[in-house]
Amino acid sequence: MAMQFSFKRSFLLSLLLPIALVLGGCQSTEERIVELKAKAEKGDVAAMVELGEIFYGAQMVDWSDTEGAKWMKMAAEKGNAKAQHMMGIAYSKGLGVPIDRVEAHKWAFLSSCKGFVESAKSMKDIEATMSVKEVQQAKNIEKQFEGCTNKTF
Repeated sequence: MAMQFSFKRSFLLSLLLPIALVLGGCQSTEERIVELKAKAEKGDVAAMVELGEIFYGAQMVDWSDTEGAKWMKMAAEKGNAKAQHMMGIAYSKGLGVPIDRVEAHKWAFLSSCKGFVESAKSMKDIEATMSVKEVQQAKNIEKQFEGCTNKTF
């Protein structure tokens, strides 16, 4: 279990490290969180994504996968491809949300539709862990998004 935890954290940190470097200015993390929450609550998708990244462990705050998933999902629902990709990872690994491979596949698919290249690999990885029934459910969900263009898979 400890190895899996370490892998999940390492994987997320490798994805989110760039944001840590950007936020390395004079403002404290706590001040930045307050600022970002105010923006996110007004619908700022970029602020939602950044909050999700902070709470998923990219910054020196208490890790909170649930809080990270909350903000990422809000941004994903507003159509942000990066957030959709992250929700695919979250649902496939159980990071702040229950493991749900069909839901993970849906978010990876939506991100791929927007050209987020990493999501195509995520979709294949997720599909490799799915049952036949789950794959069929995922394919049925894809049909709901027939307007999907710019697929990366």
